Amino acid sequence: MNVSLIAFLLIVVIALLRFDVGWDYVNYYRAVINNDIKRFEPLSQLFLYIAIQLGLPHLVFLLFGIPTYILIYSTIRKYSSNIGFSILLYFSFFYLESLGFIRQSLAVAICFWAIKYIFSRRFFPFLICVVIATSFHYSAIIVLFAYFMYQAKLQYLICILPVG
Repeated sequence: MNVSLIAFLLIVVIALLRFDVGWDYVNYYRAVINNDIKRFEPLSQLFLYIAIQLGLPHLVFLLFGIPTYILIYSTIRKYSSNIGFSILLYFSFFYLESLGFIRQSLAVAICFWAIKYIFSRRFFPFLICVVIATSFHYSAIIVLFAYFMYQAKLQYLICILPVG
């Protein structure tokens, strides 16, 4: 087992076993306790329903966290030329967000993993991944534009920033 994987697993275990940490922790915990899952997306409802049926509110964070971190690590491992640095970047910029916005983090991880279908120009598998991601968080639908932007072979992305 390499050092990058050990470090990644250590921090992920801490994230999965946390208690009362994260912006939405209380909301998810209460949703399970109060059986109030109708406002969530379909696959998010499934994860919440499983936690309700087992009577384990904390299980929600494991059900969202495990696939999130597996997808992030496997994508980094496959596409990064410097795995340790990529993991450091993930933890620097996205890890804390993943503790609070668990549905969005899983949707992002699915879309991140699906990038291989953009590179190989396989729209249907990419679409399936986006649909799955969208069933965890509706905002994931925006990732469909990434496929078409890549296919258009845009060499430059021009950002217009207001200056004032």
